[in-house]
Amino acid sequence: MDKIDQLYEWLTQQPAPHADRALAAALPAAEPEYIVRLAGALLKRENATAWGALVVHRDRLPSDAREAVFARRDLLYAGIARAAQWSSPLARKSALECLAQHPRGKLAYLIPDALRDGSTEVRDAGAAAFRAMAAQFLDRATPPPDGLSWQAFHDGETRQFIEVVWNVFSHLDRHFHVNAFEATLWFARYFDADLWDALEAPRSHAGYVVREHLPAWDEPRLAGFLLLALRRSNWRRLAAHALQRFRTRQEFEALLEHTELLNDEEIARQVHLLKDPGWQPWLKLSHADWSAAIAPRVARWIATSRGGDELGVATLSDWIGHGSATHRRSAILALAAQGGASAQRVLARLAAAGDDANAHFASWAVVGRQSGMAAKSSDARHRPSASPAPPRISASSVQHQIHPAWQALQRFGETEDLQALIDDDRDEWRVWVQRLLESTDDRDRVTALRVVERADLFELFRANVHAATRDAAPGVRNIALRIERNAASAAKPSQTDRHLVKPVPAARTGE
Repeated sequence: MDKIDQLYEWLTQQPAPHADRALAAALPAAEPEYIVRLAGALLKRENATAWGALVVHRDRLPSDAREAVFARRDLLYAGIARAAQWSSPLARKSALECLAQHPRGKLAYLIPDALRDGSTEVRDAGAAAFRAMAAQFLDRATPPPDGLSWQAFHDGETRQFIEVVWNVFSHLDRHFHVNAFEATLWFARYFDADLWDALEAPRSHAGYVVREHLPAWDEPRLAGFLLLALRRSNWRRLAAHALQRFRTRQEFEALLEHTELLNDEEIARQVHLLKDPGWQPWLKLSHADWSAAIAPRVARWIATSRGGDELGVATLSDWIGHGSATHRRSAILALAAQGGASAQRVLARLAAAGDDANAHFASWAVVGRQSGMAAKSSDARHRPSASPAPPRISASSVQHQIHPAWQALQRFGETEDLQALIDDDRDEWRVWVQRLLESTDDRDRVTALRVVERADLFELFRANVHAATRDAAPGVRNIALRIERNAASAAKPSQTDRHLVKPVPAARTGE
């Protein structure tokens, strides 16, 4: 064995961290024939320092060594974390670039320090990594429902990532990296009130940056922020101009991800007032162009944005006449929500045409709207002091009574009233709720979960609720997760402190 072989053999047998550092230091200046040997020696070390060196110099490694580096994901991310904190700007930059290519939410704690790094290249790499992690997070997560803070809605690793997002947003004056700051606005629905307080504060750097750069930003993930901005008088015009630039199918589908925001009357009104937005042609597509999963959202946008537009009503009428069961149901619900004269005529014709569930609901929608209008015109002083008794709901009539039954439930303002109603005929209600939980329509599943929540039926439907936490529909998941959290909190009141938000440790955020 020659001298160089003896040296490598000796280095590979030395304890960490000294040998790791020696091998890592030799890698940048090594000639090609020695890179192979150094990479092999570092791969045998199997620790964070060794993998950090391999990550930083991954472009110089032979293909088999590079594949081995990325095959060990645990060591890959440990190496990125180690190298991102080395003294060499080149090492930090390379590690963060690797993180951007292979995002990992657990490493978000590296971002605040990276954005304040002395090297411009490191700051840019940190911003790119943050945007990649933010995009990955939003592709997998669901915003909290209205009225529930992100602190209560999420826990563990997820909450830690959101804390980093808020750190980047709220500390703009410490890093001034616009690309990273823009990505925090993708999370507007998580922060809502806090975000607007910061943007509208006097002499707000954050508000100034948004106003200056929003006309140039073209990221579809800003859809939620723009829709929320429609209900803020100071931001409405700027948001409307930005929304009108949404043209591609990707941009329209980004809007669909936030369809539930149309439940806000002011947002829905402002969407309706938009003049010829670029995404409007997508509302004219045939029902066949939309999957059953996305059809309810599309129908809602048609009804909201085109309001009394005859073409919008005609599009939904075509869905009723030729679409699948889900498309028909979605169109009927959208027309019922729209409530214009044209929509009412379509529903009235449908109600008179048959005796199936759709016809029954159309009939209820027409009669219910007429009753609602009559009630609004009457003197409130003549309202009865007690709610009328709800109709009896039996298992045999469930298909025709789903929506009227839920409207009857809405008249019961107190959980005790609903509980008493269910206790009066528990077996029939059990069948009704079970059928809704197993329905293919996410609105039915939401209805059932609301009954479970309001009537405290969690134990009776524990398995169904747990399955619903993984439901494809965000609205269903939100309610199911809330029911499980509330049940867990009620069962273990002494564990409340575990769910409190813990600030990110100062050593990790650089604060």
